[in-house]
Amino acid sequence: MATRTKTTIKRASQCNDFLLNDLFEKYIIEKNAHNISQATEQSYRNSFNKFISFVGEEKTIDLVNDETVFAWINKMKSDGTKIISLNHYLREMRTFLYWCMNKELIKNDFKIKLLSFQEETIKTYSEEEQNAILEKPHKDADFVEWRTYTVIGFVLDCGARASTICNIKMQDVNLQTGYITFSHTKNKKAQRVPMSSALIDAIHFYICEWRNNALPDDYLFCNVGELKLTPAALRLAFGKYCMKRGVVRINKRGELEGKSNIHGLRHTFAKGYLLNNGNTFKLQQLLGHATLDMTRKYVSLFGEDIKDGHDDFSPFSMSKKANGLKKTIKRAV
Repeated sequence: MATRTKTTIKRASQCNDFLLNDLFEKYIIEKNAHNISQATEQSYRNSFNKFISFVGEEKTIDLVNDETVFAWINKMKSDGTKIISLNHYLREMRTFLYWCMNKELIKNDFKIKLLSFQEETIKTYSEEEQNAILEKPHKDADFVEWRTYTVIGFVLDCGARASTICNIKMQDVNLQTGYITFSHTKNKKAQRVPMSSALIDAIHFYICEWRNNALPDDYLFCNVGELKLTPAALRLAFGKYCMKRGVVRINKRGELEGKSNIHGLRHTFAKGYLLNNGNTFKLQQLLGHATLDMTRKYVSLFGEDIKDGHDDFSPFSMSKKANGLKKTIKRAV
């Protein structure tokens, strides 16, 4: 009679020889169940592909530890990956690996810290650059130029992101009330944002000239085929528009980049709003920030600019100018 080999049945969480690729797909399924956007899913996949190309496609979760992550970080640094990009990949892989830890797929839990670095000053457009890109196009200019011009005014008036702009539909714009609804936002919360009279006039002209026959469900800022405009196409058009008007960016090496950053318009809006004594809490709502953290960052970065004219608004300074300060205490000898 054959002797049976005694086996031990293990709990599922103890079987840690799952391939990373298989686990990541399970992770994405769970994330999609929580309604992440396609852009977010693609970003997760890009970061995972960076990691898997380093560790190898046959890597199993039981072989991943803190040393694996450290080695990956050092490899990216040696490849010249910018710290801000490195932290982006690291942040998204950290979320995945922590998910694995919570499911007890990694034997020994470990912490993953982002790299510290000196933050670069947020790039904004100078007054001269704004004047250049806000010069009204020639009456014979094509649709793309007029669309880009209107988008620029739109961002400088509302501070919207490129992805939000591409999702605005005709029915979201109410020129009578002066409000526009952002149905597609980063935090997935609809926003009702006011428009200035100047923006209302600009959008009214744009609609009359180029979107007069559009239906309520059509996109306000569409492509030349009247289909949905992609953020990438919008950025490309914006770069060409700026080049045509002599507004270019110079990198740290003093080289001409040739492509301007449309997100810089959002920063310019935030800076201008603060310099014009706009309310910080209202700015948070306009920018769609979930918390005040990013809004405070603008206040911190533009602090020196905000200081200009402070004497004209400080209650203490104004009181002193009006009444003067009586010196009743003498200086110590």
